[in-house]
Amino acid sequence: MIADLMLATFVHLRYRSYFCCEQQEEQVLFYQTCLDYARVFKRKSFTKHE
Repeated sequence: MIADLMLATFVHLRYRSYFCCEQQEEQVLFYQTCLDYARVFKRKSFTKHE
Protein backbone atom coordinates (compact mmCIF):
# COMPACT_ATOMS: atom_id res chain seq x y z
CA MET A 1 0.00 0.00 0.00
CA ILE A 2 2.73 2.45 1.01
CA ALA A 3 4.90 1.30 -1.90
CA ASP A 4 2.00 1.94 -4.31
CA LEU A 5 1.52 5.40 -2.84
CA MET A 6 5.23 6.20 -3.20
CA LEU A 7 5.21 4.90 -6.78
CA ALA A 8 2.15 6.99 -7.62
CA THR A 9 3.80 10.09 -6.15
CA PHE A 10 7.01 9.38 -8.06
CA VAL A 11 5.11 8.92 -11.33
CA HIS A 12 3.11 12.10 -10.69
CA LEU A 13 6.23 14.18 -10.02
CA ARG A 14 8.10 12.75 -13.00
CA TYR A 15 5.06 13.26 -15.23
CA ARG A 16 4.75 16.90 -14.16
CA SER A 17 8.44 17.55 -14.86
CA TYR A 18 8.21 15.85 -18.25
CA PHE A 19 5.06 17.81 -19.06
CA CYS A 20 7.11 21.01 -19.18
CA CYS A 21 9.50 19.36 -21.57
CA GLU A 22 9.31 19.66 -25.37
CA GLN A 23 9.72 15.91 -25.82
CA GLN A 24 6.06 15.05 -25.33
CA GLU A 25 6.29 11.66 -27.03
CA GLU A 26 9.02 10.56 -24.61
CA GLN A 27 7.00 11.95 -21.70
CA VAL A 28 3.90 9.95 -22.64
CA LEU A 29 6.00 6.84 -23.24
CA PHE A 30 7.62 7.18 -19.81
CA TYR A 31 4.21 7.68 -18.17
CA GLN A 32 2.76 4.61 -19.93
CA THR A 33 5.76 2.53 -18.85
CA CYS A 34 5.19 3.50 -15.20
CA LEU A 35 1.49 2.65 -15.46
CA ASP A 36 2.32 -0.74 -16.97
CA TYR A 37 4.90 -1.36 -14.24
CA ALA A 38 2.38 -0.48 -11.52
CA ARG A 39 -0.21 -2.76 -13.12
CA VAL A 40 2.20 -5.70 -13.28
CA PHE A 41 3.48 -5.03 -9.75
CA LYS A 42 -0.06 -5.04 -8.35
CA ARG A 43 -0.90 -8.23 -10.24
CA LYS A 44 2.23 -9.96 -8.87
CA SER A 45 1.58 -8.88 -5.28
CA PHE A 46 -2.08 -9.87 -5.60
CA THR A 47 -1.14 -13.34 -6.86
CA LYS A 48 1.44 -13.69 -4.08
CA HIS A 49 -1.21 -13.01 -1.43
CA GLU A 50 -3.48 -15.69 -2.89
